Amino acid sequence: MSRIDGRTNDELRPVVIERGWSAQAEGSALISFGNTKVLCTASFTNGVPRWMVGKGKGWVPAEYAMLPRATNAEIPGERSTTTPPGGDAAKNAPVMHPSQCVASACA
Repeated sequence: MSRIDGRTNDELRPVVIERGWSAQAEGSALISFGNTKVLCTASFTNGVPRWMVGKGKGWVPAEYAMLPRATNAEIPGERSTTTPPGGDAAKNAPVMHPSQCVASACA
């Protein structure tokens, strides 16, 4: 059985990664697959949080936010860009893990 666009059920959409998409970030990529587009940026700050000083480890903070109407249905009260959406919106949202964004932006 195939989908409307001709792909088989186990076939992914083609993925396109455009590196260097944002001039302001130290690393960036626009990642597209189908109608889904994810803008990933990576910034560099020298140092680690106080509680990690002297442990010989690095620190990569990550966060994400979705624009209003990024999904088919809008969930009332979930427009905050400081708090990730919860409930069903989070389960159904197309989300790329921040580590994938960092790896793509810095590669």
